[in-house]
Amino acid sequence: MELVVGNPWAAPLLLLTIALLYTLYARTRRTRRILSETIYLELGRRTAVYDYLKIATAVLLAFSALNPMIAYTRAIEVASTEDLVAYSDKLPVQYIVLVDVSPSMHRENRLEQAVEAIEQVVATVGSSDRVVIAVFGGRVRELYSGDPGSALNILRTISDYTIEYTAISTALGWASSRAKSSGLPSVVVVITDGANNYGGNPVETAKAMSSQGIPVLFIRVGSDPRGTSLFYELSATGIEVVDVGSVSGEALEKLLEKAVLEKKLEVLRASGRTVVYVTEYSNTPTYALLLTALVLLIVLRSEGV
Repeated sequence: MELVVGNPWAAPLLLLTIALLYTLYARTRRTRRILSETIYLELGRRTAVYDYLKIATAVLLAFSALNPMIAYTRAIEVASTEDLVAYSDKLPVQYIVLVDVSPSMHRENRLEQAVEAIEQVVATVGSSDRVVIAVFGGRVRELYSGDPGSALNILRTISDYTIEYTAISTALGWASSRAKSSGLPSVVVVITDGANNYGGNPVETAKAMSSQGIPVLFIRVGSDPRGTSLFYELSATGIEVVDVGSVSGEALEKLLEKAVLEKKLEVLRASGRTVVYVTEYSNTPTYALLLTALVLLIVLRSEGV
């Protein structure tokens, strides 16, 4: 807890006020001394006290213009997605977005759906979060790493990439290594049609990552029958899958937003970073100065001064 000044620009006003009051007080005392010597004006202690009270009142008002406040820090436990929305920028995480660009993803409008899903993910993350976007097929290629605001610029180029085969487990392994080397709690988002045909078992890899504190969210695009069994197995083992073909419009936006926030909360809990420290301010010192000045004004007024 510390005392801070809300309006530092008022400091010159305070100094000017004190200097002016001192000048007026010195001039008044000199004038009264001259008058007392020439016309025998009696100056009592009572008059001097009132002079001091007037000066004190003016000084108190000048100090209150600085708006002195008590600053203190409060710890807040982020326990829900609602809390997370309020304090998201104070709890940065990394989102690693893996986009399947195998030949099957270029059919129908699957890549267009993938780009729309990425846009919603980026719109949900906090401004202090970090976003990594990579495309994959049988191998992984990173396209972007940085703040969310600039991530959207890369999206229009995703359809330019085609990588043979679909090795989801390989992509997950790459994301796991990327997450561990970043120093930030990380969430992995996989956007694919699920037509896995190369590499290891993505279900086992996703389960292993979740157990290591790296939650994985799958977003299904298209309706490739080869992906049905994969997404069923993922859901059965507790890995969340959002099917963009099952909902649309505002409902899809809310569904993706909810899923992304829940994964962020999950990784924050896993890393023990759910507490934020918020600085709050109390205007009690300013109110005390104004109240004291008001009391002095009432006293002076009641005495007809």
